[in-house]
Amino acid sequence: MKKIYILFLVSLLSITTYAQESELLGKWQLATIDNVDAEEEYPFPPLLEFLPDNKIIIKFRNPVFWKYKNDTIYIKNKEHEEYRNMMTVLHLHKDTLMVKSYRKEDLVFRRLHKPQKKDLYGIWIVKALEKEGDFDVLFKENGWVHLKSDQKVLLGKQGEEKHFDQSNWRIDLKENVFFFDSDEAIEIIHFSKFYLLLNYKNGSKILLKKK
Repeated sequence: MKKIYILFLVSLLSITTYAQESELLGKWQLATIDNVDAEEEYPFPPLLEFLPDNKIIIKFRNPVFWKYKNDTIYIKNKEHEEYRNMMTVLHLHKDTLMVKSYRKEDLVFRRLHKPQKKDLYGIWIVKALEKEGDFDVLFKENGWVHLKSDQKVLLGKQGEEKHFDQSNWRIDLKENVFFFDSDEAIEIIHFSKFYLLLNYKNGSKILLKKK
């Protein structure tokens, strides 16, 4: 009877640990560093995406490995390596994750929920361009793109506004692609209520931030 009770406790502990670990799964965006707005430190606050196969994606790079044990997140680059980098979980509740990094920084992440098409409506500011090819007229440095609910596009730069009646936009969230006017697909690398990161021609990347 005692042996069965011990096995029951071990099983319960395992279930509890798994439940805590499962709460980490999904995408998280850095909100503050030591009570400083992350947007003041980074043009694009870093993202963490915890995957169920103990892989983690950091800043859109290739997945690396992670595990969660005793309120600590351990991270390593290669499977055969030892876990070296770690973050201590200070608070984890629904949409808020507070950790202390290996650099002793207090970091706060907010969970990113799956966005809807309506989240695209409004003005997006071009925050960064990574040029590896020529950009279309839609994307200019320091410009903005206004996506309207009637599928029309308003473009602006330095106080100048243009309206192209024939320019339309549409999005396929299942395939993670974006279309402007033509049927040429632009890959969506990241889409949230605050940021839209696109992979454009020849691998060029465009970061848009919601105004």
